[in-house]
Amino acid sequence: MTGAHFFAVVSAEIRKLFSRSSTRFGVLFAILLGLGVPLTAGFFRWVAEQAMDKPGQLQGLDPSYVVFATLYIRNFFLMRIILIMVGALSLAGEYQTRTLREDVLRPVHRSVLLFAKWLALVAFIAVTLIVSLAPATALSVVAWGTAGDWQHVLLGWLATLACDAGFAALVLAVAVVLRSVAGTMVGMFLFYFANVALGWGLIIIANLPFLKLPDWARDALANVGPYLPPAAYDAWTGASPASEFAGTGFGALAVYGLLAYIVADRVFARIDVP
Repeated sequence: MTGAHFFAVVSAEIRKLFSRSSTRFGVLFAILLGLGVPLTAGFFRWVAEQAMDKPGQLQGLDPSYVVFATLYIRNFFLMRIILIMVGALSLAGEYQTRTLREDVLRPVHRSVLLFAKWLALVAFIAVTLIVSLAPATALSVVAWGTAGDWQHVLLGWLATLACDAGFAALVLAVAVVLRSVAGTMVGMFLFYFANVALGWGLIIIANLPFLKLPDWARDALANVGPYLPPAAYDAWTGASPASEFAGTGFGALAVYGLLAYIVADRVFARIDVP
């Protein structure tokens, strides 16, 4: 396969993905989020000034903090839910509607087709990040200036792209195995909330005052935590100005993402497409 042919396959998958209403809804939601967080922050600041009878006298907000807050709200399972829906429709949906057969009958290896679908999901993630980052940054800079820790902001958004790309590989793996949109969404929702529960559970267990764990048990919980899925898929939080950046989460993310993609590739190569 030539580079031009591969680019044509990827472009076709991207166009197909962005033609769906679920994808367009995700982009629109990202735009509204990028506009809504700075406007909401400004509104509450204005309300506080009026309540204190100090119009224009309160200290301005940190614009980089407002932009990073936009990222936190975006990643509070909202965009992940949309990503699950878009990913499920991109493979399991096509399998159920039998439009996937048109793709596998083309002279394109199934591994290339799967990779193109994953790249289309990564393109969707990148677009949603850009359309929320740009308005959030523009409004924050206009309202409160350019001061702030913009390096951490950029790292946070790039780290989010990596985490969501790994999560997209998992969505494709589940979609290939179950081959059902409803099954993929239910399975991913259960995994996601179990993932969140596991992360909080480890923190609670390690800090319960009445549960006197031995030192070796506390050390084990602390050491294993960065390698578990909760730390891997939320490794972007290490880019926060309030956190210390650690590479263990991204290492685990790479392992989980690669394993999920290998499972998706192996199963997709063997399934019968009606």
